[in-house]
Amino acid sequence: MIVEIDGGQHNHESHEESDRRRDRKLIDGGGSLIVMSIVGGAIMTPLMGWIAETRTIELAYVVPLVCYCVVAFYSYVGARMAPRLAAS
Repeated sequence: MIVEIDGGQHNHESHEESDRRRDRKLIDGGGSLIVMSIVGGAIMTPLMGWIAETRTIELAYVVPLVCYCVVAFYSYVGARMAPRLAAS
């Protein structure tokens, strides 16, 4: 037997509100990563140049490789979360 308190309407609205808050946190996190990538361009480029001058150019290319791996990981996690967010 199912008993609804307040017609069940209040619980449904609060669930949608919590979904919106969770989505906002994810969007804000993605936005901050975009800002960090812009700043990273200002930091990683001189770092790559410094490594190329003090070591080898081959070793310097590890810097963008690491950056691309971070972006790929973020994309992978986002792609796995998308079906769960759509279902909720």
